[in-house]
Amino acid sequence: MLYANINMKFSWYYSVIMPMLEADYLQELFKTGLSEKYQ
Repeated sequence: MLYANINMKFSWYYSVIMPMLEADYLQELFKTGLSEKYQ
């Protein structure tokens, strides 16, 4: 039971947090790329 609970938490984490982190990271990459390009 505990294992299933942990598993659910991890799947929630990966479906919610990871995309947000990735989007943030990609935005940062995009912004730094643009600012370097236009300097």
